[in-house]
Amino acid sequence: MLKMTGVVAGGAALGIGAYAGGEKLYRSAAAGGEQPQTRVRTSPATSNATRTDGSAITSRPNDGTGYWPDSSNTGYKHAPGYTGSLTAGPSTITAGSTYSHMSFRGCDVGRPDARVDNVTFIGCLFWGVNPGVALVKCNGNNIAFRYCSFMPTNEGDPFYASYNESYQYAVLYDGDEGGMTAGQLTMAWCDVWGFGNGLQLNGSTQAAPHSITNCWFHHGADTDAARGGSTGLYHVDAILCTVGGAHETYLVISGN
Repeated sequence: MLKMTGVVAGGAALGIGAYAGGEKLYRSAAAGGEQPQTRVRTSPATSNATRTDGSAITSRPNDGTGYWPDSSNTGYKHAPGYTGSLTAGPSTITAGSTYSHMSFRGCDVGRPDARVDNVTFIGCLFWGVNPGVALVKCNGNNIAFRYCSFMPTNEGDPFYASYNESYQYAVLYDGDEGGMTAGQLTMAWCDVWGFGNGLQLNGSTQAAPHSITNCWFHHGADTDAARGGSTGLYHVDAILCTVGGAHETYLVISGN
């Protein structure tokens, strides 16, 4: 079970479940029913135009309905324009660029002393084994991932990775982490597995919100007795925004 927690605009707490193996899912909702959840604006990049069957209550990932994000509609293989192969991504990410159908063995989008803004990744693969470290570190504003995959290997089916076969975060975008700069972040239709904690987020603002929609978080690492069991070094969150006081007040999590 991968438990996700966070906050939405206005500070209402929410709890969301995204579970491997077709167990029960929960959509986000304001804590105690006091505040309505912020409405998520949908677009071709964030809504499931192919959803023709199923329901939020009865459907499960990989049940054939495609109602929830799963292996049939997330990740680089389902990106518009994917032709069956990826090209190697560059070692340096440039501001104002779009990278499509590329493979990155880890990736730094800017540095604390050199931010990079306005970058979009479409149908890209980010992979690598790096326990305790992020696959992608972001320093800048307006960074977007659409139909991207984050995993410890560059091929093969998902598995419950041991600690030594894993990575810590798919994306680290934390304004309180070692001088990092956080800005607007968008993730939609991404496939994320093999992580200790899928995302670490901090520092969203009204002008630079964070939006995580229709992403599939599954097969968290360091949990399987058959692969060494839990070392206790991860507590396995899909979306983590409690570090450094959690200055995360404009966050939308929907449909994950």
